Amino acid sequence: MTYVWQPSSTDVLVYVRCHEDGRLENASLGTLQKIQKHGLEPIVILNRPVGSTVSLPGNVKAVYAPDSDISQSFLTGELALIKQVLAALIPDITQLVVFASGNTSTDLAAMLAVQRGGAVITGVQKIAFENNELFLRKYVLGGTWQTDSSPQTNFATITLHAKPIPGQEMHTMTVSAIPVTLNGGPQIIDRKPQPVSERPELTEAAVVVTGGRGTNGDFSVVEDLADSLEAAIGATRDAVDEGWADHSMQVGQTGKTVSPQVYIAAGVSGAIHQRVGMDTAENIIAINSDEDAPIFEIATVGIVGDLFDVLPELTERINQRKTS
Repeated sequence: MTYVWQPSSTDVLVYVRCHEDGRLENASLGTLQKIQKHGLEPIVILNRPVGSTVSLPGNVKAVYAPDSDISQSFLTGELALIKQVLAALIPDITQLVVFASGNTSTDLAAMLAVQRGGAVITGVQKIAFENNELFLRKYVLGGTWQTDSSPQTNFATITLHAKPIPGQEMHTMTVSAIPVTLNGGPQIIDRKPQPVSERPELTEAAVVVTGGRGTNGDFSVVEDLADSLEAAIGATRDAVDEGWADHSMQVGQTGKTVSPQVYIAAGVSGAIHQRVGMDTAENIIAINSDEDAPIFEIATVGIVGDLFDVLPELTERINQRKTS
């Protein structure tokens, strides 16, 4: 018998990551808001102690957090937390656990689904309910195919691509502390934080400027434009393979997925493995000297021209507007 998801009888849990200072991670915030758009009141699980209250957008049924720091237990601490929250709920209720897309989230979603005998679907771009059935849309095979799937089990986990909706009203919620019992597992014995950039983090930035092969290795004009816009800097796989940019800057199928309000592609051809990492951007501005470049097929605004002419002029006009 095919199982049909019904929003009225399904508890949806959203796993929300917090930074060390208590701020909500943008990707998790967007994931929570994307679930709420369907009229659902999710249960929120936070990954760290945040005190007795927390500010969250929209309608939330309940909020849980660990009663102690579990960050030294690699994956196992977070997995134990989620399982113990699930155990605290009505055991036979249908459940959907939603994570923001990311490497750690993918591992957690898979481990949890296997242990509970449920389905797991990662990299979801769109979620929808049709005739009370849950449909999940994602792109596969380098973005060349679009798939719609629906869990056929009472329990499922998904990872979801989403960006936060700015300006949404926040509500103060009471946090229920959950004691987390850790039974062995790998431990983090040392952390070496990466140098903190003054630019926004790539996956959380509202504006991203990405340079491709057309830069010929000179990212100076990309950096100048990004600084004028207080934007993050991305790079294509070609630029990373050539050694022009660090892998942490790579946007695409084998890099990071971004969903900014504005995505500026400079000297980017728009190959499918790159497009799959940024085609959910709200506005795409493409600058390329090749008028037949595939990037123009998905661009909101396309500029045919040499990026070394276009970007400096654009930067100058932005700086003039800021000082006027």
